[in-house]
This record gives sequence, C-alpha cells and structure tokens, in this order.
Amino acid sequence: MLMHSQLYAQSHAQRAALQRGSQVLASSRPRLAASAPLSSRSCQLACSNGSEHSTEVAERAVINGSGEFWTSFKLAFALPWRRFKDKSVLAIKIEGDIPDQSKSWVEQGSSVPQLCEGLRKAALDPRVSGLAIEVGPLGVGYAKLQEIRRYISYFKASGKFTVAYMKQAGEKEYYLASACKEVYAPPTASISLRGFVVGGTFLRGVFDKVGVEPQVQRIGAYKSAGDQLLRSSMSEAQREQLGALLEDTYDEFVRTVALARGKSEQEVKDLLDSGLFDTAKFAEAGWLDGLKYEDELIEDLKQRTTPDAKPEKPLRKIGIRKIASVNPGAYGLRGKKRVVVLRTAGAIVGRSTGTGATITPDSLIPVLRSLAKDKGVAAVVLRVDSPGGDALASDLMWREIKKLGEKKPVIASMADVAASGGYYLSMAAHKIVAEPLTITGSIGVVTGKFNLAELYGKVGSRSGRGGRHWQLDIRAGGNCCELQQSGAVAILPTKE
Repeated sequence: MLMHSQLYAQSHAQRAALQRGSQVLASSRPRLAASAPLSSRSCQLACSNGSEHSTEVAERAVINGSGEFWTSFKLAFALPWRRFKDKSVLAIKIEGDIPDQSKSWVEQGSSVPQLCEGLRKAALDPRVSGLAIEVGPLGVGYAKLQEIRRYISYFKASGKFTVAYMKQAGEKEYYLASACKEVYAPPTASISLRGFVVGGTFLRGVFDKVGVEPQVQRIGAYKSAGDQLLRSSMSEAQREQLGALLEDTYDEFVRTVALARGKSEQEVKDLLDSGLFDTAKFAEAGWLDGLKYEDELIEDLKQRTTPDAKPEKPLRKIGIRKIASVNPGAYGLRGKKRVVVLRTAGAIVGRSTGTGATITPDSLIPVLRSLAKDKGVAAVVLRVDSPGGDALASDLMWREIKKLGEKKPVIASMADVAASGGYYLSMAAHKIVAEPLTITGSIGVVTGKFNLAELYGKVGSRSGRGGRHWQLDIRAGGNCCELQQSGAVAILPTKE
C-alpha cells in the first residue's frame, strides 16, 4: 500500500519565492466580503467594486451616519424581491461547518463570505434595527470565528442592537457569541467552558502486533504527518508546536472574552479553571445577560422594534441571504476599480474526486489566467483555506499565481488553515496576511508506504507476480528481497 506523497511547502520554487522578497504580514481587519459562485466548488470568485476605498467609505457611513438619505432613496427603488419592511431584525443561525466559499441558493446554511457581506450591508441599511444570532455547535477553526467576530463588531459600531442566543455552547460558541453586546441562554442550556487541550492518537503499537511496518520518509523537523502511524508516542517537535498553538488559542480566548464581557483576564482564567456548569451562576456572574426561552427573547425583540404592533403580529425579520442580495451600490460600496477575491478551499489534489471541497489545477488555473487577462481587475486577493496535499498540483498552481503576480498585485489571505501545499500557494503572492489564529507552516515533504510482508506470513497469504524491474515491487506492499525469498514475488530477468 503506497501512501500518496504530500507537499509541505519547502521546494526549490518556494525558496526562490522567498529570495525574491515575498512578505508575511499580520491581518488586522477584513477588506472584502462580496462573493459570486463559479461552477466549481473548489474555487470561487468574489468581486468588490471599490476595494479598500469601499471599506473606508462603509466605516465612515456606520460611524458618522453619512449617506443615509441616499441609501434610503436608492433602496426605495430596489427590485421587489430585494425589499423588506423597516424595523426588521437580521436573524442568523450560525452552526456546524461554515465554508469559506459561498453556498448556492439551494444549499442550507451560510458561508463566511455571505455572513460577512450580509453583516456589512445590514450595518448600513436603515431598514435593519438590530441583529439576532442563534449560535449552535460549531465545527470551524478560530480563524474564521475571528473574521466573523470583526464583522459583528462592525455591525455593532452602527449603534444597532446585537443579541446572541445559545442552547449548547463550548469555548468556540461562547467566543463567537461574546461579540454581541447581549448574550442569552435558556435556563436549561448546556454551557461548558472548561479550557483547552491538545493530543493525538498513535498506532505503531497496534501495527507491531499485527505485523505491519509503516515506512515513512519525510523532510522537515516539524513535519508531524506520519507520526500517528510511525510512532507510539508524541515527538518533542510535535509537542512543541501543539503547545504553541494551544497557548495562542488560550491567550486569544482570555483576552477577547475579557474585553467583550467587561471582565479582567484573571476572571476569565478563573472561569475556565472552575469548571462551572450551572447556567444560573453564569448569569449571576455576568457571563450571560439573562436566562430566556426562545419565545421570551422573540417577544423582547418585538418590543424593541415594533412596540405598537399587535401581539399576534410576528417579529419582523430577514435572513442573511435576503440582505446579501441587495445591490452594493445602494450603500455606496461600488467604485470604478475591482479587487477580486479568489476563494480556494479543501485538500489540494491532482484531480477532483467529486466528493468534498478540493483545490485542483483544472479548476484554479483557468481562473487565474482569466484574471490575468481581465483589464478591469486591479488586484487579486487569494483566499487560502487548505491543509495541503499533492506536490505536483501545488507546484503547477504556484507557477500560475506567480505569473498572475507579474501583471497585477496578488495578496494571499489565510483562513483557518494554510499549511503544507496551502502555504506553498500563498508564497507565490506579493504579500501574505493571516488571522492571529490561522494554522500555517507545516514545512516539509512526506511520503510512505506499509510493508505487509510479516502480516502476509502470519495469515498465510501468497500471491504470484512477475515483472522485469525490481523497483516495481513497491506496489507489492513489502520489501523486495523479503518477498522474493518467501516466493511471493518472482523477478523476471531482463534481456541482455
């Protein structure tokens, strides 16, 4: 059995990119959020008319209230399916996996670009009175949560109310919910804030017992891929890097939650150490703003937005896709220049398997070449959310990104993970920005296979094969000399 070679971003081409002066920067705030799906799930384009200038205009509009008259005037002439009533609440449910690529209209849930774009527009929309978020169990990394939190803060800067509601919550859910000014939960909610832990599972002992020898070759001291198969315990290098990730996450959680809830950092640390699980005590200590059932919260929102409405009237609310569909020109977010956000997510593979998100040369390279030719595109932001994968595919796409960079600025923006081949792609950009909790690096190369000779002997399995070159025996799942001696493989002589 041959394990597929994987690239972890340390090739001659990458070193050349470093020598040519690619820079790595820290990301401080979001720039672009609009997105439009392509036919491929593995790469999507997002266009923002006005680039950074548009973001600055939006910030002034939120903080100073400028342009509200013209926004209302333009919205009055919006298409019927883009209209909604005044004093509406933007109601969002955030749970599960939140992809970094826009979802189609028939798919359930929201994506990061849809959430960010919707929050940005809602902050400027005079018809939206506030934000209500139901936070469910999350299956994303902290980097994406940091980006979403910033856009919630951006919405909050408009002076509109922000409310979060949780039924089940751990550290990630509470971290996201704390971005809102108010946080509520039902009296019987399950909230567990007990700190952070990292670990791993190692199978070498199991393989030794059954007669399977994992053979792994790698370059890079911190290339831990393969440790699960090769080792029976954690290596010092892996322990070091996991410890660093753990400390970074812990420090960010403590700092952010303390600031959001008006607590000291020591109070947050004490909360994590206490193992508190009583919801009432969460509220008493100020970690929640109150205990309410969902219907009670809805009634409260109705009183805030339409206090004179009849009791039987439902809450005026809109979804994230409704607000995201409004033309950005209505909010003054359109300019003459375009900055394109090219979103890539998933494992890097040579060819799409049709299951799950992947990044392939066949889907990405044509888009890169099209952007290079498009005179209306001033710059490209390459959004990378990938753990890496195939070496050849990574190198081919790296080459096209470099060629695109010869014609216009390319900025790499790292999401939850940009490791291995994901880091390799980023190195082709002129500059790289990353969230404080983005997982990146994983520099090196790894390949390997299983030697099954001992297992075959134990179970009495034999197979007859023939070949002209002994190197082909790598496919047999064992060492050539061992299998030849046991009679499992016959090596045919070559002609003189």
